[in-house]
Amino acid sequence: MHSSSIRIQPQSFSSNRPGPREPRPLHRAPAKLRRTCAAVTLACLCSLGTSQDTPADTAGTVVGIHYQDLLPADGDTIEVLLPRPGQGSFDGVMLSSSDECLELGELGDPGPEFTLILEVHLTGDGSDREAGAACSASIAASYRDGDASWDGVTLLRGNRLAYPPVPADTMEATLTLDRISLPFEPGARSSASLVNLTLTNRANQPVVVEGLADQAAFTDLVGSVYQYGGGFDGTLAGLQQVGHDPAPTTLAPGDSTSIALILDPESRLPDGSAVLTVQPALLVSIAGSLHSLRFERLSTAWGNELP
Repeated sequence: MHSSSIRIQPQSFSSNRPGPREPRPLHRAPAKLRRTCAAVTLACLCSLGTSQDTPADTAGTVVGIHYQDLLPADGDTIEVLLPRPGQGSFDGVMLSSSDECLELGELGDPGPEFTLILEVHLTGDGSDREAGAACSASIAASYRDGDASWDGVTLLRGNRLAYPPVPADTMEATLTLDRISLPFEPGARSSASLVNLTLTNRANQPVVVEGLADQAAFTDLVGSVYQYGGGFDGTLAGLQQVGHDPAPTTLAPGDSTSIALILDPESRLPDGSAVLTVQPALLVSIAGSLHSLRFERLSTAWGNELP
């Protein structure tokens, strides 16, 4: 990408009226997530260990969503943020993966106010974007604090893409983070996180924006996707008036298009303690060859601080 800019709204997005808690603003992940662990807590975690023999309970309460597209050079290891238990403290945790495509690794604890950091490994060679390249699994976590317990499930989708990154100086990508107002429903959140990526062709030839690398999986797991040109009034109804499902779009030199992602618009994640992380990629065709143009990794959490 030629350039990338980001804007994070300054308000806390917490609601002053009674009702569901609004998520904190999205944040970009640092170059390397904090990996420090409190010695006492880590000892408790290691004594319980992580289990991969028992399938994760996908029928449990979903407290986390993690969607990430991996570029060919990324390798097979990713870091997943897990929400801390609703009661805050715990003296042990059991983790399990629902599918052999996801192997659980080291669990880090940056401190009592932060989310936990779980290292996971995607198995299989993932040599092409079709067979064997994607992993859909759930991570079940069961926390113990004396006689009390707290259970939660994090849903994960990892895609290994075969296509190299878009060449430098080809596409200008401007990323903005905001909130979008949702239609009023009693008991529902009044807004959702909005990720907007505006793409401008800076090459001297046409390029084709094909759409998300795996739009079906993203919309099933995370939320809604719209493509649009121009502006809208900051509401879902306004976006729906100007937007449409992403479709292959040819951009002449200097032309632009925008992709809007609405995260968890149905408020599936609970109000108490939850984490949502996304890093999708778009496919772009240049002179007949496909390339990947990936969003920055973004996370939002409530009931927890981000590392």
